[in-house]
Amino acid sequence: MSEIPIACNLGVFSDEEHARYAVAVRQLGEANLGVDDLPDGYSFRYPAGRTILLAIAEFVALESRCCPFFDFEVSIPKNSGPVSLRIMGGKGVKPFIKEELKVAPTRV
Repeated sequence: MSEIPIACNLGVFSDEEHARYAVAVRQLGEANLGVDDLPDGYSFRYPAGRTILLAIAEFVALESRCCPFFDFEVSIPKNSGPVSLRIMGGKGVKPFIKEELKVAPTRV
């Protein structure tokens, strides 16, 4: 299987999807508890709760369409611990994430 090129295609979104994407990105940005560095990407931490899980789901559903070269993992620990959204990928994805999502890791 060949590598998927690292190139975002926001043209896949309708106007309504652009609006929903913007809301999800804003919600995730406001709720972010920190960012952890991973070998092939970053892990974003969020407080547990329904609202943030819906924002993560909306973000991943849309982001995976415009950036199909990302791998996503969501972790929901027991006892209401912080929710993690990991965004990872192949060679060259990490610098792309850092630039496009303005990542500043808080833990390495």
